[in-house]
Amino acid sequence: MADVRLAQPAEMEAVKQLWSESFDDSDPYLSWYFNEVSSPENTVVCSVDGQVAASLQLIDYDVNISGKIYKTYYIAGVCTDKTFRHKGYGTKIMLFAEQEAARRGKDFVFLYPMVVGFYEPIGYKLWFSCYENEVLPDSAARQFCKKAGEEDIDYIMQVYNDFAEKHSGYVLRTRRDVLRCMQYHELLGGGIYLTKNGYFAFEMDKNSMRVNEAICPIDDVKGVTKCEKTIIRSKDDFGGGENKPKFLYRICSDMDESVFKTDGQYVNILY
Repeated sequence: MADVRLAQPAEMEAVKQLWSESFDDSDPYLSWYFNEVSSPENTVVCSVDGQVAASLQLIDYDVNISGKIYKTYYIAGVCTDKTFRHKGYGTKIMLFAEQEAARRGKDFVFLYPMVVGFYEPIGYKLWFSCYENEVLPDSAARQFCKKAGEEDIDYIMQVYNDFAEKHSGYVLRTRRDVLRCMQYHELLGGGIYLTKNGYFAFEMDKNSMRVNEAICPIDDVKGVTKCEKTIIRSKDDFGGGENKPKFLYRICSDMDESVFKTDGQYVNILY
């Protein structure tokens, strides 16, 4: 019998193991995530005969769309144990998450899908897409660059807020959010780096550098990277970008759906 509910504290180690097996993540990142981000009260599980068969995470965000603040959950880490797949448990935990979000007064839930085509049939709609642009190093553009520390959080927040206020759909960040972003990228071999014109946040994957946010001219990044391959996530296509990543949403309140059609929206989730 499938029991869909919020996780119990004693189940979090099984949830962590399921995440590791599903996404091939390991320590130190995995332990950091389950210590600093995840919590039982924001974890949905489907338990079958006492075993965690599927789970997901609810991450609390406030999002500004056209000057109005909406309360949301970002749904992350949706996964099902391979022995329990194709039984509808993934759909069950998604439905429970939406109902729980509504019960807690959230306006909508949204996600960045790893699996294409799973969420649309259960009611999720396209909010907007980002571009992934591949760029080459440019030694001629080399300039000042400094790895950010906690003492730079106020500066990073100011740069982000100055950028975000010109766009609709951006996530409101706290000092804790910026610190988490910093820790996340450092654990994945990168970090947040300051330039004369702003900052960028990146992670490393073998011989490639993935810039998840660049609030600075792209030439600033080109002048720093020494990798064979650098991928930059951006709201813009600045040369051969692939319009692949998509944010999907589902409303769980009486909010006006037309707000999702506003031009110039920008959302970026960094952990």
